[in-house]
Amino acid sequence: MPTCHVCQKNFQNPSSLIQHMEAVHPEAGSVVMQEADVLAVAGAFVVVAGAAAVTAAAAVKALKPDVMQRYTLAADEHGGTEPVEERIIEYERKLPFKGFSSGHLFPNEPNFRRSDGSGLALSSKEDLLLPASWTWLDGDWCVVTGAKANASGTDREGWMYAFNWAGDDGYGATGGMKDCVRRRIWSRTRVPSTPHWPET
Repeated sequence: MPTCHVCQKNFQNPSSLIQHMEAVHPEAGSVVMQEADVLAVAGAFVVVAGAAAVTAAAAVKALKPDVMQRYTLAADEHGGTEPVEERIIEYERKLPFKGFSSGHLFPNEPNFRRSDGSGLALSSKEDLLLPASWTWLDGDWCVVTGAKANASGTDREGWMYAFNWAGDDGYGATGGMKDCVRRRIWSRTRVPSTPHWPET
């Protein structure tokens, strides 16, 4: 069981210990985690041999899932000649006295996911790449706001809030004291880069 080496408090998992160290003992510098504890959080994403002494921030960075990668859409995905809207979801978590940030996400939580149900994790919006046969119609990604993003609406910046990650209907348009996570949806439209002429 992970233990804070400053106040000797025990935690159920390394993620809780990391959050505690960053919030309560930022000056302490290091967190010691045993291999079993690391693997319990990271699963198959990363292997850490033996005991590791690392800063809290480095621990989070080291344990981020390897599935966060650049991904090129298949050339025949959503085939046809019509424009296709791509959506990805951005995530942030709140820490006491520090507010919301993607840097506060747990080790197994990605910064972005594709919203098509595949669960594809991305580190940034720019990591969703197009094949050569498609091009972006929009100049950049745009935030989806209001009822188009969430039945309960969003705030001005498109964020929707919840105590913990919820289904599509579990988010509110404003954040309260108990809301620890938030997400927002980004949209961009792609079109075939060359016209498709039907065979005659």
